[in-house]
Amino acid sequence: MRVGEIDTLNERYYAEILFEASWEEPKLKGLQKKPFDSTVYWTPQLELVNGIGELHDTIMYSVRHDRQGVATVTEHHKLKGTLWERMELQYFPLDVQDLSISITTSHSSKEMIFVKNFHKPSGADRRVFTDEQEWYLFENVDIETTERIEEYVEDENNYSVVTCSCHAAR
Repeated sequence: MRVGEIDTLNERYYAEILFEASWEEPKLKGLQKKPFDSTVYWTPQLELVNGIGELHDTIMYSVRHDRQGVATVTEHHKLKGTLWERMELQYFPLDVQDLSISITTSHSSKEMIFVKNFHKPSGADRRVFTDEQEWYLFENVDIETTERIEEYVEDENNYSVVTCSCHAAR
């Protein structure tokens, strides 16, 4: 996660975020030479919950086969844009802000859940933080998974949500 300008007055911040989702694809088992086509095979259909305005989301796919031929597909996202975040200002000017990205899916929790990958660390890149004269950016990223109920859909299904948060202090 790369954080740009933090705008506390308008409760938003700019970020460049790399994230990925992986799953096993049984239809590609033993087919090492077959390319992945997102229009043919299952995808997680990830959606950003707290994006504002136009976001640039570049998506690429990779496929890895294990010794038994089982295919694991990874969807790689490179997202750039402005994100909304409720700013807590009661301790201003000595405040600490959570800067989060919330991602959900159009698949119900019966079809898909988010699971944290403990083998790949997550972090905020302080070397390219542009607002460092006003803020101190912590490198740690917290990851929390929850479920939500879609209020305006009649299917009454729950949907998995993952929230990744880093912290900035003045």
